[in-house]
Formats: sequence, structure tokens, C-alpha cells
Amino acid sequence: MYKKTNKLIAGVMAFTMAAVPTVAAAPAEQKRSVMVIGESTFDKKSLPWHISSALPAKQSFQLDDGTFHIRILCSEGVDHEKWDLQFRHRNLNFKSGHEYKVSFKAKSNREGFELCSQICDINYEKEYFVLDGMSNDMHMGPHMGGEWSSSAVKLSTEWQTFEGIFKPTEDIESAEWSFHYAKGTKYQGNANEGDEIWFDDMVIECLTCDESDDPMCGWLSAGDFGYVIPRSDVRLNQTGYYPASKKVATYVTENEREAMDFRVIDTKGEEVYKGRTVPVGPDPETGNGFFHKLDFSDIKKPGKYTIVVDDEENVYANPFNGEIYKRNISHEFTIGDSIYADVFRDAINFFYMQRSDTDIDKDKITSSPSDENREKLAHKAYYAKDEAYFREDWYSSNKNNIKMDVSGGWFTDDNCGKNIIAGANSVWLLQNMYELSEKNGSKTKNDCLNDALGEARYELEFMMNMVVDPEKDSIWGEEYADMVYHGIRYYGSYDPLNLPLDMRNEYFERLINPPTYAATFNVIACAAQAARLWKDSDSDFAEKCLKQAKASWEAVKKHEDEWKESSLHDQHFAPNKGNTTYDISDRDFGDINIADEAYWAACELFATTGEKEYYDYLTSSKWAFKMKECIPDYSKIIHWPQPSDNFKAFGETNTLDLGTISLYLSDKISDDDRKLITENIGNSADNFVDAATRNIDGKINENAMDIPYRQVECGFGLDPYSAYSDSWKTYEYGSNSSIVNNAVVMAYAYDATGDEKYREYAGYALDYIFGRNGLGISYVTGYGTYHTNNPSSNYWLNEMDKSYPYAPDGVLVGGPTGLAGSPDGISDNFMKGIGFKIGEVPDQQLYADSIQAWTCNSVTPQWQAAFAWMLSFFENNARNNNEAASTTTTTIPTTTTTTVTTSTKSTISELNMMMSGDVNCDCQVDMGDAVLIMQALANPNKFGEKGTDEHHITQQGVINADVIGNNGMTNEDAVTIQKYLLKLITSL
Repeated sequence: MYKKTNKLIAGVMAFTMAAVPTVAAAPAEQKRSVMVIGESTFDKKSLPWHISSALPAKQSFQLDDGTFHIRILCSEGVDHEKWDLQFRHRNLNFKSGHEYKVSFKAKSNREGFELCSQICDINYEKEYFVLDGMSNDMHMGPHMGGEWSSSAVKLSTEWQTFEGIFKPTEDIESAEWSFHYAKGTKYQGNANEGDEIWFDDMVIECLTCDESDDPMCGWLSAGDFGYVIPRSDVRLNQTGYYPASKKVATYVTENEREAMDFRVIDTKGEEVYKGRTVPVGPDPETGNGFFHKLDFSDIKKPGKYTIVVDDEENVYANPFNGEIYKRNISHEFTIGDSIYADVFRDAINFFYMQRSDTDIDKDKITSSPSDENREKLAHKAYYAKDEAYFREDWYSSNKNNIKMDVSGGWFTDDNCGKNIIAGANSVWLLQNMYELSEKNGSKTKNDCLNDALGEARYELEFMMNMVVDPEKDSIWGEEYADMVYHGIRYYGSYDPLNLPLDMRNEYFERLINPPTYAATFNVIACAAQAARLWKDSDSDFAEKCLKQAKASWEAVKKHEDEWKESSLHDQHFAPNKGNTTYDISDRDFGDINIADEAYWAACELFATTGEKEYYDYLTSSKWAFKMKECIPDYSKIIHWPQPSDNFKAFGETNTLDLGTISLYLSDKISDDDRKLITENIGNSADNFVDAATRNIDGKINENAMDIPYRQVECGFGLDPYSAYSDSWKTYEYGSNSSIVNNAVVMAYAYDATGDEKYREYAGYALDYIFGRNGLGISYVTGYGTYHTNNPSSNYWLNEMDKSYPYAPDGVLVGGPTGLAGSPDGISDNFMKGIGFKIGEVPDQQLYADSIQAWTCNSVTPQWQAAFAWMLSFFENNARNNNEAASTTTTTIPTTTTTTVTTSTKSTISELNMMMSGDVNCDCQVDMGDAVLIMQALANPNKFGEKGTDEHHITQQGVINADVIGNNGMTNEDAVTIQKYLLKLITSL
């Protein structure tokens, strides 16, 4: 386990990329060399080595002929010191009294390049072992009984080797070996733009353990660097299925295979269904191999099941930890009436934890079953008072020393930004979710809908506080009163481990971006939408929203000639770039074509007021009553100056669908208008259904995962100003959100037409999210047997530092993307470091589960809101179906590949299960639910349905308590709930 692992890891790409059954060969026996680091030679990968830059300092790297080759693009960072550019390796452990040989080779493209290095703690408070330019070697540092380094070493154009013996006097955990070389002012560093450095033969070898038969040291190769290795080749929705829903899984084989038998097994090991796979063929987007589909829709009896394919030789050994996977056996899944109730609750709780000015209360965190983790997730408000300076343009810092209180709102990105476009997209989705549920008479089915509306109001109140006030703003106030600032951000970037959230406001200025046309239309739309939702329960707030929406409409209309001109030089169009370098993870959602935003705002105002002015405006638009139509193989996306198109129904900079959908729900439109809208919604949804039925080559019925999504053409340049140098067909940034957004349109098509095909294919979209995909992983934290754990976050940093919390449950990550393997300029250095390259890795496998893999593991409120919307839709439209009856298996002699299952309808109570396990009906599952079951059974006079205690169980609670599904509440149900809370089982 502790032997040198670079030879083993060098071959990991072959293991990881193969979504097919193979058995890993054992590495050849080598002379023992106990390496403390995870990579030495850079033959195939670089991780755990990685670079770090403090903007505006910037660097890029590539692996050249077995070396780590760094190019310096901007030599000075925010601190103007050597540590603004780093090359480092973290998670190093050392034993007291052991001797370690430390050595490396380095060179530069010029003589005299200064390089500093140390083994230290990750906060740089203790230096244990240092590189010294005076002696040109490495020696014990000041916090391990040695001396400070006298000076930096000076590299030459020829390779030099530096080494030393490190003998720690205490155990050290989670240390790092780092190299610093930015241009400094006090602490050395003489880098210039255009400098290059090469590293090779990195070594930390435990000499003590080399001589031991039982080594204590070494790099723990169980670490998987975020690689996702499928545990099963039966790809299905690991959360489960509603009894009457379509149930289809996908099976992967190495080579072309004829149809195979498969069986569905219950928890007792009994066969409840038998069928035959249907060969589909290859699907390059999904992965290598050959694909089959398995339809088991006839199973309707609630319970927990697994699928076993008649392919027992499909066994795989994990190259990192040696675990053996029988890949012909699926992960466990559930069939039941409340499949998404728990994850919906947790998905909504996400927004509470994104609040910027609120003390996050442990007792209000419902999305983490661990008390210890809830305590870590809870914290004081990081910006109880958020003050920021006005900017005169998009590139300046604070020039006028004029600031404003901008407290409130969610953090919308990893840089503590609060962006109006992202916030508005989220608010509309949450409010629309509530509005659709109200239309269909189902809003009372789940009290979490009220929580969602409350969170939308919290963000909307912040958005309306971002309206330009002439009394507070002497820069923009006179000419742009009642327009809306685009957002709040830092002027700079940071390493979240080195600069905790509660310290960042001491180091970075907060800046208010200029008011924009897009932000103004976004706030108009959301405020007008809110006015009709709150008019009965809070008329004052509704009146305030409508008044502001109308005032902002008049304000932005004054500049109609300007925003119709779409000039790149107009400060009131946001550029799609970071503050000084291109950074898609911190983008401002620039948009110079805002006709769709204007249409959206007019639609919301008309849907609320019915006033002719707004109807005339929206009908004069070329977009009137239309929906975006994504046509497979014709979408193109260029990431500069902004995405020009994508295979996504709606998004941050494309709001056409939002306006038309609100008109569909409105009682103000005519029958003729509604008929046209319904037709357009159906046409848009038909494109997504068509995409879900075809593979990359357009062959019908050969989309292995049935997802309503297609590759788009991505162009990548070396910097934000260059034309893209090359292009690939691949998955775009946030592909999971694209799939979910497309499903929202199909859900509306189902609502409008009642055609079951739309609900079926919308369901396939969630199947993909929960595990029916190229890697067999659920992209939602905490849900599914094999799920993502480490979303990219500025606070959920447990992967790197155990003092931080791990992510709560119910969080959707962005998913596979070609950006993960793109060329320099907008690439993900972590993904590049593990060897991912676009064009070499199948699209659905361009993903790693690490907080550092920002291109594919980011989270945003707008993605989360669409995800919650879909969960709510299915909880309101797929559960409690009368066909959820018991099933028995009867095999009918036939030559076809199906098995006939008979079902009998059972009597359904007038009340139906609202949320499995929610016994006290408080919209969450916790220990109080298990306790109430035991109290009701032990003392029915006090805690039963007609008990005397004010907290007695209700009839609805009794139904929710039957988590096992044996037609009655028992102590076994209480035990099952406790197992769920302890994470011994994954769902109820």
C-alpha cells in the first residue's frame, strides 16, 4: 500500500475511462521505495501537484515529456509577494524521528530566476523544512529547530538538483510542500511575464520505512484524486422510481453482446421480475463499450430492489483501494410514493445556507443528518453588514471612496459574489414552482414549498435594495435612478483554505458593479411575478414589488435606444469576464442582446396587471409567445465574449422561455394566445424528446441514457481577447443544469397537453442526474448509493481540511463538461492535472468529484432552483398513483424479450403519504419522528391519533410513519428511520 505508486497511478486513466468490466492487473513488484508524495515523474498526470495563483497573478502549465512545465502569464498578485504564484503538493504526513530524503530538479528559461520552497502547514504559519539559496540545498526550518532560509535559490537554464534530509521532531499531519516564485517586494521573487519553469523527479522518500517490513509512512494511494470509477455497469436512478413511472436502466458491456437475461431482486433475495436486455449499440457521448436497455416498468410494488444481469464475469478491481465490484449487480433503488420528498426538502435548505447576512442556525439545517457536521455547517453571518464601493466601470477598484450598505442576498458564486442575474434566475424558478403548484391545487402537499417562497422573497428583497438611489450614489444616481446594479463582488481572488470566510472582508474590497439593463429587467420580472403571488397573504409587500417593477420599467425604457444598439462599449452591458483575467467561475453573465430580458419583464408585468401597455410591448417583440428551440447538432457555443448558444432551454442570459411560461400560467391572456403558447411549448419539448431518442450520430433509439441533451460546439482561445483557436463538440459548463432546465420545459408540455411522453422523458432527465449516466454516479450529494461528495465550495472544504464541514445533502453539481479538458486560458488545472483531455475522454466522463474541480463540480443557486423545481413537479404529478399496487411475477412462455407481470389494485386511503418518515409532519425527518412512533405505540391514549397530548400523532403522521410499506406503523418503522439518520441506509 505504501510503495511508490507513480507506476500504478500512471495507468489509472485506462482504468478510469473504461466504463466496461475489466480486472486490474497487479503492478509488478519493485524495490521498496516508500514515497510520501503521490506523484514524482509527471509521465501521465501531475496531481496531487497543482498550481495556485492569487489574481491578478496568473500562470498556466502543461506536462511536457515527463516534466511539469509552468508559464508565467502575469507575475504580480494581490499581495505583491512571492506566494502569489505557487506550485504545491498537499496532504503530506510525517512521523516523528523518521528520516526523509527530500529532492527535486528544476530549471528556468532564464538565468537567475528566484525560487523559494518549504514544507509547511497549509496556513503558512509553520515552516518545517526550507530551501536555502545560500547553501543551495534544503535544511530544517525555524519551526523544527532549524533556521530561516537566507535567500531564494537562483535557477539556470540547465537542470539543477536540490536535496536535503528532513527529520521531524513531532508528528505532522496535512502539511504541504510548496514552491513560491511570483514577483515580490519584501520577501524575494523576481518573476517576469513570459518566464518559464520546469520541475521533475520530485521526491520525499522515508528512509526509515525503506528498511522496515511494516512501513508506517507513504502516500496513501486510497486517495482517488477525484476520479469517479463506476461501481456498477447497471446504470439507473439510485434514488428510485414512482410505482407507475417508466423504469429503464442501461447496462454497459465491453464489446458488442446479444440480449442477456436480467432479474430484479427484493431485499429478501427473491426474484420479483425477469426480463431480457435490449441491445442499443455504441454511444460515444456516454463512454466506451456497448449499451443495452433494461425495462422493468411492470414492477409497481413499493420496496427496495436490485437488478442482476446474467454476466457474472463482469468483475472490476479499484486501482486505488483494491475494492472489488461485481458490476453486473446494480446499486439498490426504491419504488415508492415519496421518492423525491426528502431530497426536495434538502434541496430547498441549500438556499438558507447560502444566505450572506444570516447567522446559520444548526437547528434549521435539515440537509445533514450528522450532528457533528451540522455544527460545522452552522456559523455566524459572514456579512451581517456588507459594505461595498461603487465602481465607475467594470475594471476599476475603489476610486471615489463612496460606499453603500448592500447586506442581504445569497452568495451566488465561490468568490462570495452576489450576482443579480444568477439570483433572479433562481428567484423566478422558485416562485414559478410555487405558482404552478397553486394552479394545480397541490401547493399544500408539501410545506417545503412555503420555505421555497420564503427564500425567494429573501433574495428578492436584496435585489430590490440594489436599485439605484440618487441620494446614495453620486456616480450613477442622476441618470440611472431606478435601474439596478449588476451585483457585488471582491476585487481579487483567494484560496479558501488560506483565507477563511470570516477574514476575507479584511483583505479584499467589496465592489458594486455598474447598473445594467439586464439586471434591471431581471428585477422587474421577478418583482412583478412576486406581486401576484403575495397579494393575498402580504398585500403591502405585493404593492411594494409592483411599484418598484413599474418604476424600473419606466427607468430602463428611457435608455431603450441605447440597449437596442447593443454596444460593447456601453458600461451598462456586463462583460462576460472576471475583473482582470478571464474566469468563468466568477463571471458576471454578460449579455449584449437583451431583447429576451425586455420581453420577459413585459410578460411578467402583463401577467400581473393585465395592462395594455405591457401586452402591446410583448406582442410587438419578435419573440412573442415563443419558446427557445434547441435543435440537435446545430448549437454552437463560444465562451468569449459570451455563450452565443447552447443546448439549454433557458438560462442566465436567455430568458425567453420564462416570459412565455408565465403567460401560460396567467389568467389574463386570451384563448387564442394560450393555444399558440401551448403549441410552442410542445414544439420546444419535442426537440428535447427527439434529442433523447437519438445518439451522437442521429440514430434513432440509440441514446444510451435517454437524456434530453446533445453536445454543443465549444471554441477555446488562449485568452479572452483572441479568436478561439480550435473547437470541439462536447458538453458545456453546467451540463447537468442544461438537462434539468430542458426537463422543466418538458414538464410544462405535460402540464399543457397531458401527453405522457413528456413526463416520461422529463423523468429520464432526473434518472441521469441520479445515476443513469456514463459514470454511474448520482450528481446529488447524499442521495444514491454512489454519489458526489465534494462540490466546489468556499466553505464545504472537508476534503482538504477536516476542520471544515462536508457538503450538506441534496446539492446538485454542474456535471461533465469539455471545459474540464480544454486548452489553456479557461481550463480547470485540477482536471488537467489528473490527465483529462477533451476529445480523449467521453463527454459524460469529463468529471471528477473534488472541491478543486470547479469546471464540473461547481454549485449555483440557479442550478439548484431548477433541480428543486423538477423534484417538486414529480412529487406533485407522479406520486400517489392508484396503480401503485402489489405485484406478483408470472413468466409467460414467449419468444419476445419481455416478462408479463400482473397487478391488482389495492385500496388507497383518502390520505396519502406526504413525506416518508415525516411522522410529526414538520417537513423534515429527524429523531423526533422515530420517538413519536414509539410514543404513539406505547401510549396511544396520550400520543395516538386521538391522544390528549397537543403533539400527538395525526392520521397523516401515521401514514407517513409506514416507511417499510407493510400497511401499518410499527416499532420496526422507528428503527428504520434511525438507520436512515445514521446513514446505514440511503433512503426511506
